[in-house]
Amino acid sequence: MPKFKKFVIFGFVLFAVILVNVFYSKLSSSHGSGYGSSHYVRQELEPVETAEEWMRRLKLDVENNYYDVMPNLYAELPPKNEWTNVIKSLDELAGDVGQIKKMMGNNSYGNQPEIMAQKFSIFSKLLKNGDADVEPELRKLILYANRDGGNEFTALLMASKDKQATQEWIMKNQSKSKSTHSSSSYVGSSDSDKSDWEIAFAENKVDEGISLLKKEISMTSERPDIASHWERLIRIGLLTDRIPLAIEATENLRKNLISHVQIDQYFTPYYYNSLFDLNLKNQEWQTILDTLDQVYVEQSKKKNPSSSGSYGYLDEANALHLTALYRLGKTDEFMDGIEAAQEVTQNDPEEFFRMLTYAATGQPPLGVLYLEHLNKAADPENAKVYALHLLARNQGMDVYYENLINLDQTLARSFIQSLRVYDPYEERPLIWQAELARRNGDLDLALKTIEQAIALDPSDGDHGKDSRMFCYEVLARVHADAGRKDKADFFRSVVDSIRQGEAADDFLHAGLIKEAAERYQKALGKFEDAYCLQSRLAMTLARNGQFDESVKHFKKAFELMPVSFGPRESHCFGCEGLFSDPRVIEIAKPLLMEFEKNNPKNPRAPYLLGLVLKQSKEEDQAAIAFQRAFEIDDNYYNAAIAWLEILEKDPYKYGEVEALRKRIYLIAPYASKPDYFNNQTNLHEYWDLIENFPPPLSLPVIPFLKSQEEPKINDQFLPYEASRHRHFGNRESEAIKGWTKSHLRRSNEFLRQLDYIR
Repeated sequence: MPKFKKFVIFGFVLFAVILVNVFYSKLSSSHGSGYGSSHYVRQELEPVETAEEWMRRLKLDVENNYYDVMPNLYAELPPKNEWTNVIKSLDELAGDVGQIKKMMGNNSYGNQPEIMAQKFSIFSKLLKNGDADVEPELRKLILYANRDGGNEFTALLMASKDKQATQEWIMKNQSKSKSTHSSSSYVGSSDSDKSDWEIAFAENKVDEGISLLKKEISMTSERPDIASHWERLIRIGLLTDRIPLAIEATENLRKNLISHVQIDQYFTPYYYNSLFDLNLKNQEWQTILDTLDQVYVEQSKKKNPSSSGSYGYLDEANALHLTALYRLGKTDEFMDGIEAAQEVTQNDPEEFFRMLTYAATGQPPLGVLYLEHLNKAADPENAKVYALHLLARNQGMDVYYENLINLDQTLARSFIQSLRVYDPYEERPLIWQAELARRNGDLDLALKTIEQAIALDPSDGDHGKDSRMFCYEVLARVHADAGRKDKADFFRSVVDSIRQGEAADDFLHAGLIKEAAERYQKALGKFEDAYCLQSRLAMTLARNGQFDESVKHFKKAFELMPVSFGPRESHCFGCEGLFSDPRVIEIAKPLLMEFEKNNPKNPRAPYLLGLVLKQSKEEDQAAIAFQRAFEIDDNYYNAAIAWLEILEKDPYKYGEVEALRKRIYLIAPYASKPDYFNNQTNLHEYWDLIENFPPPLSLPVIPFLKSQEEPKINDQFLPYEASRHRHFGNRESEAIKGWTKSHLRRSNEFLRQLDYIR
């Protein structure tokens, strides 16, 4: 067996062990002892046919002290014509605390028979009448359980008919605790906060900085710090074309990595992300393979490998390993690794697709190489299936649109349209619909569609280097095809300025501040209306003691922002510490207020003003600003969720929250819709709403899965080991598969909160 295959298979075995340990610990923390403990798993069963069968499940949950009783039993209710019998049996059990106590035995572990009885009574009333007033019983339950806040009061407010009276009761019975914290920091930082080598790099004294940083390394004993410093020197060596420095730093980082793996039982690869940058630039694939093989060997020597951080199982390192094999023409070993990954992810295919999205520096994602291999192997049908799944999971990555179009343009056209329905705020499907129209010669449709994409997200801020502002590249192509050379040249210059700004980002992140600022200035010379470049330059100047010089760039950025955002803008506004300096807030406020005054129909201005007010702790005024934005544009998704976030902090506004959540539900993308269900306590209405929930994406069966459906499970509780075929999916993967009625009913927030009362 090839050495690579041995190591990869060993890695996958360790990965499986890690998953088992993680899931085991999660179960241990979420269940009590006995049958419902970490030794057993409560299966999510199909709905029953009769009330008798439903009561048997309820009693088994009680006997085994399973915590999540209500959501499961709601999802597993029989047809509505059987609910009368369910209610009758439930009322009988709720009225017999002695019977519940007998069923629970000595395994209560937090649950009390009296509390369980009251929960059953509340549940029964809501099954009788979805609009029943259960607040009096909830109050008694909360007082009996001696609870004084959090989930219990959330459930109470959900059930409340008089929100103000409920809030007064809560205030009376809630333990008051106050936590105050405030911080005031400035964007600008003094040189006294920086080391000598940081100051040297910031001032473009690169050789001096290199010498000082090497001296720092020689005096440092902390292995992560040493690794971080060598990584910086690799980046600086490559950015400034000091190749001997990059070679030296790479070799030292490689040695540090191997010794780190040998010594540290709890090794993490976090500090070694730049290790292969030089090898990748020179396409030294064999060196990459040899290094990774050595790491895997050292990992295998550990006494308890399952406790060490992953490096090479289903992560970037394994994707890089497979990429190197493919580039070296070792397709048999490449496919051995792909098939091993498919085998270990049978019950969690999202891990496999996540691995396929990893891309080594300067290389396409692993998934693109896999599609290329399938095409070379004359397997176009499987290539199409994987192309659809990769695009569904990576709707912002242009390379997957291009691949699907090249495979089957007709299939691509219909699937891209379905992505528009799935998430109406993702601009990439519109961009590629425009590109398809252009390729087919329909320039009027192409122009109309690309302008829609730009209006949806002009900033395109959530895309990475070399892919942002692709909408303007397509727009330039449309104008070029139509013979409008001047316009085509202009929009290409827009894209070029963004690329220059991205290159400046590399220098900024390497600590070469002066060089970065000069590059931002040069990029703005081509397109001064790029708010992101204006903002980045302003931040760079301000953080390095040049606040006065930064002011004009801050002003220009805020002037541009209202025309640079869409209904779900993707730029992380403020996450880079933009508003940590009060002086920046004072620049932004008057500019945005003036823009709103002069452009009363532009919803972006009040939205952006709301973000600024929120940063300055003026949340009441921020909520008003977000409300204004949403009233101007009732599809302004980001304004709505920002407004909701503030409203939810005030229990007195619970009625407004409910109304707003209902409006957001109508405009939310498919994956987020479950977060905004209204009338959570009305179990009848909730049941019917789920019956009419929108359909998911239509995707073919993943080829490597052994069966299209999970095996049917009849046992309510299974030993943990026997239930390992269960898929513990994340939110994204569940949405891609499609929200099931079972999942949505188990997600009823009122029932979940009710279960927490113990």
